[in-house]
Amino acid sequence: MTAFGARGDGATDDTAAIARARDAAGSGGTVVFPAGTYLLSGVSLSVTGQRWWLDPAATLRLKGGASTTLLRISASDVVLTGGRVDGNGSAQSSSGTCISVSAPRVTIDGVDVGGCRGWGIYVRGAPNAHLVRNAVHDTGDASIFIESDDVRGADNANVELNTIQRTTNSGAGGIVVHGNGQIATRATRIAGNRVENVAQISIEVWGFAPNSVIVENVTVGGWMGISVDQSDDSQVLGNRVIAARTYGIELAGSQRCVVRNNTVDHTGIANGTGIALTGIVATSRGNLLDANILIGANRGIQLNVGAHDNTITGNQIQTWTTYGIELIASERIKITGNTISSAGSQAIALDNSLNVEILANTISAARTAVGLYGHGGVTVDYVTVTQNVFQNVGVGLSKAGAVGTHITYDGP
Repeated sequence: MTAFGARGDGATDDTAAIARARDAAGSGGTVVFPAGTYLLSGVSLSVTGQRWWLDPAATLRLKGGASTTLLRISASDVVLTGGRVDGNGSAQSSSGTCISVSAPRVTIDGVDVGGCRGWGIYVRGAPNAHLVRNAVHDTGDASIFIESDDVRGADNANVELNTIQRTTNSGAGGIVVHGNGQIATRATRIAGNRVENVAQISIEVWGFAPNSVIVENVTVGGWMGISVDQSDDSQVLGNRVIAARTYGIELAGSQRCVVRNNTVDHTGIANGTGIALTGIVATSRGNLLDANILIGANRGIQLNVGAHDNTITGNQIQTWTTYGIELIASERIKITGNTISSAGSQAIALDNSLNVEILANTISAARTAVGLYGHGGVTVDYVTVTQNVFQNVGVGLSKAGAVGTHITYDGP
């Protein structure tokens, strides 16, 4: 690097020297950064197939007042690995992204990305991005943001084994995947990441990002742990969500998703909900909530208005305070084989809900096992409550308001 005039002293602007090194390396070549701090006013990785290798003690730092993107990866098959990328946010007058990606098949591996006033890593309209083993922290906007552009989706991204910490701007999430509502970003894999203390949602796929797989991540804090918003046929598997302030896991207007084997712990969080099926633009239908462990929530599982045709099976809901499972104006729901235990007002509550099967659940230490409540001109009806086991329950079945005659109940 010094052969091209780079100083790496943290004071000299090395932008032109690094551009010379890039051009000399050519397609498929390697640009090596020895230990040092390289001050840049923004540079483009614009040569196909290049590898930029940073010594662990090498830092690429955005020059004070540059207020732009530090690294723009605009060529395909580029690999950026090692070292540190420093957005120097306190010295910028406006937002700047640390790393932007606009070309396919880019790999960013093992890079420490921090101090960005804007996004940490921003992928737009670039399929097959591979973001692995990075540490992205102390960003103004989202740590990792992947989205479609006006032409193509950022399909098949792999976001794996990254550590995400601290975003500052209101609404700034940890790992965010976005389709624009017309052009999808499909089949993102988000696996084995740890996301801590971001301002908004720790992991979010939204606005037409179907077939996403969110697996074996850990989230700590954040407004929500994991949200799948208008992104059908996605899977949320084996994650651990700790201390999310509202919903641990949310499906918002998403269909045919599987939420399985996750652990959500709301211990010490007031009014938290373990798993919520919501939707304003669209409703969440045809989903499977299976074998999750929900601890310390105000509501273990909540289905909001219009969350029809969902199945809730084999979940463990522990130390809930108000409702173990709550249905609000939802129809054709199956609640089977769940264990709802340790304190709370009502284990299962049906509010204006119809055609519900409550079968072979175990309910213990609840004031009311099952409550049926019809109001506002809606009659709760066609409900089957059979083969359940009630232990230390005050009331087996409670009814209030408009409740129909097609109620099958074999409890005490």
